[in-house]
Amino acid sequence: MQSSGLSWESLDDACRFQRLPHVLRLLLLTLQRRGELALAEWREFDFEVRTWTIPDAHAKSGKGHVVPLSAWAVDELQKLKVMAGRSRYVLPNADKTAPADPKYITRSVARCLKRFKKHGVAAFTAHDLRRTGRTGLAKLGVKTEIGERVLSHARDRIEATYDVHGYIDEKREALEKWSRYLMGLCDFKVAP
Repeated sequence: MQSSGLSWESLDDACRFQRLPHVLRLLLLTLQRRGELALAEWREFDFEVRTWTIPDAHAKSGKGHVVPLSAWAVDELQKLKVMAGRSRYVLPNADKTAPADPKYITRSVARCLKRFKKHGVAAFTAHDLRRTGRTGLAKLGVKTEIGERVLSHARDRIEATYDVHGYIDEKREALEKWSRYLMGLCDFKVAP
């Protein structure tokens, strides 16, 4: 995907759906998978210590993990909480009784591509935000091993067996650095 001229503020205008800008910002701030967010329940979040504990059942690898949250990510979650109303789900379905289908995010982005194009944004998918973020972490000097842990990529079996450290502080430092970088951008940019 090409760099864009879409500012953080105009993201709200470019999206047809009220919660989509918050979802996209949250995916970019946390670098987690769309399915993990679509299936998330509010009980997974601790706003005081600013963490999101993704359960095994929602993790692609079947092994849950803890995602440190920046203040900006918490702010986006608070906005989604207002939209979710009394639902226990972060992104509830229409009647708020179940989580949204993870494909909702993909379809919502696809439906907004013409609007993004008007803002100079080339076509992208929600998953491209993870690649953008991982590339951004590398550019910011975050060590490969920490960047991979932020994304919860599978590790070598022996390493995973012997290294059970959660790397919470290291992941928090990386995501805080990423959040500050994004805050400093004039434009919303997505890497190729």
